[in-house]
Amino acid sequence: MGFGSIVFLSNAVAENSTEIAKAEAQATTQKAAEPLRVRPHPSGDEGLFTYGSIVFSKKDRSVTFPAALNLIDKPLEYAVVGQRGKLHETLLKTEVRAFDLQIVLLLLGYSPSVGDLFEGFVRDNSDPRRDQSAVSTGDSDVGEESFLRMSIVLETSGKADERISDFEWLSRSSSLAETSATLADAPWQFTGLRSIADNPYRPQDESSLAALYLDPFALLNFTGEGNRDDETWLIKSDLKGEKLIADMEVSIELLPWKPEIEE
Repeated sequence: MGFGSIVFLSNAVAENSTEIAKAEAQATTQKAAEPLRVRPHPSGDEGLFTYGSIVFSKKDRSVTFPAALNLIDKPLEYAVVGQRGKLHETLLKTEVRAFDLQIVLLLLGYSPSVGDLFEGFVRDNSDPRRDQSAVSTGDSDVGEESFLRMSIVLETSGKADERISDFEWLSRSSSLAETSATLADAPWQFTGLRSIADNPYRPQDESSLAALYLDPFALLNFTGEGNRDDETWLIKSDLKGEKLIADMEVSIELLPWKPEIEE
């Protein structure tokens, strides 16, 4: 094969590769633009559905979605954030949007409410789009449909999945070590996402799914002691390097809140 033929063949391959790359990019863009739809779960189980990567059940009103551990050696302000959220202050990260999770919670009959959760609380924020006064007041009645329990599910090969209820892997910072309250003592409140009049803030872009330190813009907020202090929660040191490994894939499970009964 002569040099000219080789050049021609190389150019043809390059052009073909470019066209393939364009087609793949177009397909990816089209796929990303397609709206999510509620679909029956592939397992065929009655009452089990998917919405993107979120799995939910109409029977027990459970919600499960994928996440990954984001271990850091500093106090945590969030339990879960999206990929564009505050990764330097969170325990878990996920590709699930807070907005999509809200849609599923609403479909299951959970009710967003604020009540007096943020009363007297002001979170420092330099972003003018996040005006706390626009979202932290309004509804006075808070019912049981606003509260959830959150657990992490560790997948173990050859064994049943292990559930760690209500983030038992967190401990108090040294300044608060003498207090006894843990995350298991209180539920998460579905405070919800909402648009703000005359403000460019878009709830579709919100990346804060679950806040340990109160955040009026987060989808869920922890209601227990320590939620007004951004120096409260740390990852238990004895779990690092054993059960918990950075970027380990896990699942997050949400269920209706029911206080645990001590035997």
